[in-house]
Amino acid sequence: MRRAALRLLDGPLRLSEFRAAWGDPRERGRGWEARAPAPFCHALRKQVRKALWEAYGMFFAAYRVAAEKLKEGDWTAVFPPGSFPPRLPVVTA
Repeated sequence: MRRAALRLLDGPLRLSEFRAAWGDPRERGRGWEARAPAPFCHALRKQVRKALWEAYGMFFAAYRVAAEKLKEGDWTAVFPPGSFPPRLPVVTA
């Protein structure tokens, strides 16, 4: 590996030289590097993150209640703004 790094001073590496020094990148597979999970939201203050998380919880609870009503046959169930009701089963005549 050190020899390949020094070889860069002479000019660009050939692919065979790169693979000899670093290995074939296809053999590493996906996910070889450590990644942190994506954040729920990007907010500077903890208060804002907490408020957004609580608002999402209320939205999800309202959606769940409306979905249960719809599943029980109540066609007048009101879903929260910005959401889509779940798909209904196909009924053949």
